[in-house]
Amino acid sequence: MSAIALGLMGRGTEAVATARRGVEAQRKNPGPTQLREAQLIGAVLGLAACGRLSEAEAEATTGYLACLDRKST
Repeated sequence: MSAIALGLMGRGTEAVATARRGVEAQRKNPGPTQLREAQLIGAVLGLAACGRLSEAEAEATTGYLACLDRKST
């Protein structure tokens, strides 16, 4: 949630860093409660807020593909 809030406040660099730390924390959790790539929402918002649209699109695509992969398994 903090990455999302930071992204919405225009604090893009912090949002991206926070989102990536969230993804890593989810990877280390043996029993994740949600798809770890959900953490990328904050990164997408933060990158978009910084005008880094191609990076935002790449992160969004990563999350989207992870969701599709999860659905097919």
